[in-house]
Amino acid sequence: MHPLLICSIITQHLIRTCHDGLQTSATRISELTKLTGQHEYTNVSLSNLLDLDFISTARSLNYANRRVAEEAYAVKSLLRALEKIKVLDREIETIRYHPRNSLGSSQVDHSVKGVSLVFNDAIEYQIEFCQDLLDTAGYVEKRISTLIQVVYQFMTQKDAKTNITLVGSSAAIAKAAKADSSAMKTIAILGMFFLPSAFIAAIFAMPVIDWDENGQPKVKPAFKYYWAVTAPLTLSIFLSWGLAMLLPWHRWIPKFSGNRNKQTNGDIEPPSR
Repeated sequence: MHPLLICSIITQHLIRTCHDGLQTSATRISELTKLTGQHEYTNVSLSNLLDLDFISTARSLNYANRRVAEEAYAVKSLLRALEKIKVLDREIETIRYHPRNSLGSSQVDHSVKGVSLVFNDAIEYQIEFCQDLLDTAGYVEKRISTLIQVVYQFMTQKDAKTNITLVGSSAAIAKAAKADSSAMKTIAILGMFFLPSAFIAAIFAMPVIDWDENGQPKVKPAFKYYWAVTAPLTLSIFLSWGLAMLLPWHRWIPKFSGNRNKQTNGDIEPPSR
């Protein structure tokens, strides 16, 4: 039995594990390829791609990408280990077939030499298999990167469609607001139409006008007090509204409050210790 046979068995098992992991990732990528419609299979029906769950799809792609990267790293480590095994095998052959270790025999044991050749072929096969696995990992990584770009494009298209829907909703809201403004304008016009008559009716309903024997209206002398109170009050209301809307109170109030706080803080004396 070759001294490095156990090492070869372990590396063969690890290579098979990496191969199975890459095959699982490739199968998952094939399923996602069918799911996103990036294929030419005529027997597979296509659904609405914008209804795809992009979050779970992107999560699956990122997980598969991480698994492929881990398997590729493991294969590279196995390649380094196999190269080290080859170096050790050459050293063992050099020691075994050295003339000093032949015990006076001029002929080499052909069975031992055959075992060494078979072991060397097995190591070479494992090295080539690992290189093929690296190529497979690179191919799967390219497929994953392509699918990630496709998913991001679908997400952009879905966002654009959502924005178009929002624009349509905004346009409908604007039309409704315009209709409301037209209704308010109609109400204002009706108010302007009835307000003078209502004002005159209110004036005539007030006990400030008398009627003489001839049916002519006669204003009482106290009616002037109504205008003396109403006119200044109306003017003061409009003036207050104009001051509240035109003057920059939002800038003056914080400054005034800050000055008051500074003055208050300056009046407080620190406690004596």
